[in-house]
Amino acid sequence: AERAEPISVTEKNINLPSPSVVATPGLKSVVEVSQFLKCEPSQMIKTMIYIADGNPIAVLVNGDRDINEKKLARYLGASELLMADEKTIEQVTNAPVGFAGPVGLNIPVYADNWLRTLSAGVTGANKADAHLINVNLERDAKITAYGDFVVIRRSDPCPKCRTPLIESRGIEVGHLFKLGTKYSDAFDARYIDPEGNRKPIIMGCYGIGVTRTLQAVVEQCNDENGIIWPMSIAPYQVVILPFDTDRSNSKQVAEKLMEELTRANVDVLLDDRDETPGVKLKDADLIGFPIRIIVSRRSLSKNSVEIKSRAEKTASLISVNEAVGTVCEMISSAMNKLK
Repeated sequence: AERAEPISVTEKNINLPSPSVVATPGLKSVVEVSQFLKCEPSQMIKTMIYIADGNPIAVLVNGDRDINEKKLARYLGASELLMADEKTIEQVTNAPVGFAGPVGLNIPVYADNWLRTLSAGVTGANKADAHLINVNLERDAKITAYGDFVVIRRSDPCPKCRTPLIESRGIEVGHLFKLGTKYSDAFDARYIDPEGNRKPIIMGCYGIGVTRTLQAVVEQCNDENGIIWPMSIAPYQVVILPFDTDRSNSKQVAEKLMEELTRANVDVLLDDRDETPGVKLKDADLIGFPIRIIVSRRSLSKNSVEIKSRAEKTASLISVNEAVGTVCEMISSAMNKLK
């Protein structure tokens, strides 16, 4: 996979001031130090100490960036990568936590590629209450290697066209893995090549995350009020909400509609909870039933019910006798769009 990359500076590292120590009593965080020294957080060189497969290493990133530990472990080929504890940090840097820096470290030092663009930075001085300014990594530190170690963020340039990256949400629905010969070697699974030689089968794993399909649908089909289930996969296609059950026959009409819709092979839910209309309406939108039927004293006064599609803003007043047919037509129309 390609990665966003920094654009290297063209200026040569010449005539740069030598590093100098600045007292920063009690100031440990990037925010505190950058405000005190009146510099941008991006001008800070953040030094993080890790333990990779039992060995201490230092990782450098800009002060305004976060380390992507998965990328770091993959780059190092490390099976175990842990943040160093306070005692280890003090042993490695000879300084309290918060004042580590790359200058003079005697452990491997890995710097993120973005630091190539920083000609003079600020970093810990490896002693208490002190930082170094005018640090140039190529001149002042022993960098073991540069690599891509940070969490990518919007505005980072594309590696091909340098256009700023755009962040969007997504879900891994399908996946594939090359298993190689790990399992075929273990089970002695072989094939005969054209020359008659027995060779291990190269295996792969290919799958679709069926359990993630619903999450993917919800990501695409929603609004500020909740889910908008497509008709084809909705847990229930219709919800019936009877209102004013103590002052009308709305409950009886709702139950009759449910029976008729069920006989028409419609997946229908009757919300007969003892809740206010507002709660029922809010929950119906949140759950995302494709079709909502309201049976109320007001609608029944016109011998009608109120039918609304979840995806639409307005409802229609439909005769009680025509309600089942109208709902079936709405379902059929929605399903036909998939053909």
